[in-house]
Amino acid sequence: MTYRLDFTRLAQKHIAFLKKAGNKSLLNKIAIHLEELNKAFVKWHE
Repeated sequence: MTYRLDFTRLAQKHIAFLKKAGNKSLLNKIAIHLEELNKAFVKWHE
């Protein structure tokens, strides 16, 4: 259950992030998003 909620929250963050970062380079967006995914993954495995 927590797993599903975490990824729902992550998806919401992703949508907000895409709205905010509209004019940034694609590589920068990918780098930031990968960092967020990594943080979520580490949290999930604690």
